[in-house]
Amino acid sequence: MLLKGHLVIEAVLAKILNHCGHGEEIWRWSFPQKVDKCYELGVIDNVGVVVSKDINDIRNDFCHSLGHDISFDTMYDFLIKWNSVGLDYGDDLDFTYEVQKEEFGIEGILDESMSYLIESLYADAVHFGVDIEVY
Repeated sequence: MLLKGHLVIEAVLAKILNHCGHGEEIWRWSFPQKVDKCYELGVIDNVGVVVSKDINDIRNDFCHSLGHDISFDTMYDFLIKWNSVGLDYGDDLDFTYEVQKEEFGIEGILDESMSYLIESLYADAVHFGVDIEVY
């Protein structure tokens, strides 16, 4: 789930950069470089930058450290951070620790957060005039 979500986020960023005239060179750029360039172009906001880079860091920890694990407390801290920077989780999400631990857990928080981030990046891209097909 984490790898697929990361790939979707990167695909949206690549579509934005292609739309802005960047060609194949973007595939040599690091993920954070793509995020920064989309921000510099004014397509994504600070929320997109912060959450995208954090998800990239989480992904890198899993991909580059054999046996890496993330605690619920760490994931919950990300949830609170992402909400505080403005990731829109909707009006009905209960952010209390106990509810999140019981109803969502680590994977649920990550899945919900990536879904809302992808939705936000997609909306920003479409607003900017980028044609993105959703399968």
